[in-house]
Amino acid sequence: MDSGLRRNEPPLLRVQANNIGGQYGRFTIPAERHIYHFNPGVMDHAGKRWLVSRKFFMDYENRWDYRSWMAAREIHSDMTLGPEHLINYKLRDPRESVEDPRCSVAFGKQSIAAVAWISPTREHPKQKIVIHQSLFQLGKGLEVEKIVDVEYGGNGPSIFHGTGAEKNWLWFDHDGRTYFVYQAEPHIVVEVEDGKVVQEHRTHAAMGWTLGAIRGGTPPIRVGDHYLTFFHSSMPWKKIPRYGVRRVYFMGAYLFEAKPPFQIVASTRERLLTGTWNEPIQEGVPAVVYPNGALLDGNQWLITLGVNDCACGWVKIDHSEIEKRLSSCR
Repeated sequence: MDSGLRRNEPPLLRVQANNIGGQYGRFTIPAERHIYHFNPGVMDHAGKRWLVSRKFFMDYENRWDYRSWMAAREIHSDMTLGPEHLINYKLRDPRESVEDPRCSVAFGKQSIAAVAWISPTREHPKQKIVIHQSLFQLGKGLEVEKIVDVEYGGNGPSIFHGTGAEKNWLWFDHDGRTYFVYQAEPHIVVEVEDGKVVQEHRTHAAMGWTLGAIRGGTPPIRVGDHYLTFFHSSMPWKKIPRYGVRRVYFMGAYLFEAKPPFQIVASTRERLLTGTWNEPIQEGVPAVVYPNGALLDGNQWLITLGVNDCACGWVKIDHSEIEKRLSSCR
């Protein structure tokens, strides 16, 4: 029995994973003052497997000078991590930050989609923050060769321009063309060519998910005649002093056809995982489980996820366990 557990909380994530036939673990990353790693993507690139996490600096006492970077570490066969390699590129502003790195192949190249923004300063605390989506294309190593910025929705042509916050774009290549999943309901899948939107596919499905709006998520992975993505949602949860109402997050999955218009055909109706404060927490954070990366090794999924905005976790689970939890949306 685990000691020191909080009462009236969802179980530990390893217990939750065991309950769905999976295995959970947490990556060990060396501690640094005011540094937190979370919301990691995962990729096989240049002959190695990499965890790519959001590296977040935040002094929670002074709450200024917060920044984010993308940090890659090799994942060894025993799930330990190698040394850190920052994903470096020519910053478009001295205070540019990036977060929630999602790894996939786009335009035929290994890429990382991330939220890019310019953090405020003590001198300019109320400056407008543009929440922007950028796609960082990698060379043979971990160097960024090109940044693609697509105008769509509230996304402007650069990190300085935008009409709305854009997050959770899920890029993938299909039959020699490049797409991103923009949202789940309606299911909007956008085709991009030469950095420009050329087509939009919209479909609807009765997914039966009742735990908040479905949001990405892991970049889609091909499974036979379909793609599968793991998603997150959240709902109001607890009100705590100083921070107000915190939210609790959930993980689910859905399956869509591997052909335009990419119709959703099946979805989980019940949560796969639920965020819990019985995992590591930082002051004032919501209870987060945030699937951000996935790979399929044979019939076993490796899913990487953010935990409570301060840790990186992983789940291994057979595809058969996911399949039997999917319900038809037809």
